[in-house]
Amino acid sequence: MPDPIRKQVLDKAATATLGDRARAYGTPTPNMTCAGKLKTIYQLYAGDKYSLAHDEAIELLLTKIGRIATGEKGHLDNYVDGAAYFAIAAECQSEIDALDKANADQYELPLEGKKVQDINAAEFKRVKPLPFPKKKV
Repeated sequence: MPDPIRKQVLDKAATATLGDRARAYGTPTPNMTCAGKLKTIYQLYAGDKYSLAHDEAIELLLTKIGRIATGEKGHLDNYVDGAAYFAIAAECQSEIDALDKANADQYELPLEGKKVQDINAAEFKRVKPLPFPKKKV
């Protein structure tokens, strides 16, 4: 009988994080502390200027920067992923900005004039998805 799926997942996670990744990124505590501090500073200065989607991409980028600061020098994957997260952040914010202009009446939520990035988890459950335009193929 095969191992339960949770054991399979945990075994793969242990192998991944205790092998090559541990050598490339170092131990988790300094890496996570560095990334957490970078994110705190970003949030302090950026506030609610950008969309949640944009901020999530930037936070993933800051995780990569934390890995660069605390991990193995020259690990190319961090730079490639970082460049991708910057591009993703720009694309996400561009889509949200376009929605703000094109669908302001649909984008405004019936929650005391709040926009999507300003709502909490309880309010979020009551919100319908945004009318994202279909991608042209």
